Amino acid sequence: MNPFLLILAILGGILGLILLLILFGSVKIRVIFKKKLRVVLYAFGIPITLVSDKPKKKDLPPELKNCKNPEAVLRREKKKYLKAQKKAAEKQAKQKLKNAEKAKRKKQHQSKEAKKKDPSMPKLSEKIAFVFALLKALYRATNGKFRLRVYRMHLLIGTDDAAKTAILYGATVQSVSYILQWLQTHFIPIRRDEGDMTIDPDFVRGKTSVDIDICCSLKLRRGMIIGVRMLWAYLKEKEALDQTVKKRLEEAQKELSDTQAQETTTSTT
Repeated sequence: MNPFLLILAILGGILGLILLLILFGSVKIRVIFKKKLRVVLYAFGIPITLVSDKPKKKDLPPELKNCKNPEAVLRREKKKYLKAQKKAAEKQAKQKLKNAEKAKRKKQHQSKEAKKKDPSMPKLSEKIAFVFALLKALYRATNGKFRLRVYRMHLLIGTDDAAKTAILYGATVQSVSYILQWLQTHFIPIRRDEGDMTIDPDFVRGKTSVDIDICCSLKLRRGMIIGVRMLWAYLKEKEALDQTVKKRLEEAQKELSDTQAQETTTSTT
């Protein structure tokens, strides 16, 4: 077989595989929370753990790093470890406060010339408008593109007082129902089976617990379309922002020129 044709066949197979991945591939993010948070990214079926619910060796005290069962030892050492953490946090907070006071005093001694803003920089209101425009573009680009699968969402609402439990339970039910209804209607389809989502009050133990297992998926081709639309929106809004700044600078320059001309006329007369 001709080597040139063999190379073309290999390249064609690779390009075909890439095309199939783009057309039919998907990316999923699964969020699991029971006692600890776990986040797993599935790229083309390959799981990648982003947030692990297992204890990290570097987060444990030195005497637990080489322990085969750190959780069992951690129960005995937890009080001492938390106390050391609290002391370190207090020390860090004091240092931050000290640095903030020093920076504040330094800022107060700055000259008025240094405090003047660069007129070529956008104002805060213009930056906020720019961010809101991008958020609107993101909403339009992602609306209906994601898929949400609720495998499990069980909320148990409880406090030490029955009246507070009832009030908190009612507020939670109403808030969750409004949020899910808005998401289902205006943004993302939600798929679930009967009994997968429950919210119950706990008047006996008086404890609040959360058990969540949800998965959000996106087709790769849709993700590429979203990326292109967001890039176009960013360039468009950035150009509009630059034009606004340029127009403001021209008006300020014109006003300054008029003022200088009036002063010149006044001094001449």
